[in-house]
Amino acid sequence: MIAPVPDEPAHLVRLYRPEWCIVYTASSTSGGYGPAELKGVCEEHYRTRYEGRVRPEDAKIMRDGPVVRLLLLLPTLKGEFKYETLAKEWAEEQGWDTYDIVGKESPEDHELRSYSVKMLPA
Repeated sequence: MIAPVPDEPAHLVRLYRPEWCIVYTASSTSGGYGPAELKGVCEEHYRTRYEGRVRPEDAKIMRDGPVVRLLLLLPTLKGEFKYETLAKEWAEEQGWDTYDIVGKESPEDHELRSYSVKMLPA
């Protein structure tokens, strides 16, 4: 095993930023459904796959022309850095006011990566 270089961090940090991600799209091409029915299809998809796994305020349904989309606000990995200060500088340069910096493979990192996958605490 190679020893770390002095003044080099032993572990990297990860920068996450919440972003709206499309996780499901319903379109009328498969059944001639109108907007109300398509919204219902997206609501059912949310109930069966994500209810209890994401906070209600982190889910939204939007009409986009002939389709209706289910979006979730998910933590998105934006980069890995050697130092927390570099991650913070990068986030601020991008103009982000909301972000998380956590140690790579830390419990906080696992928690962010598991959001929408495992059930939320009751």
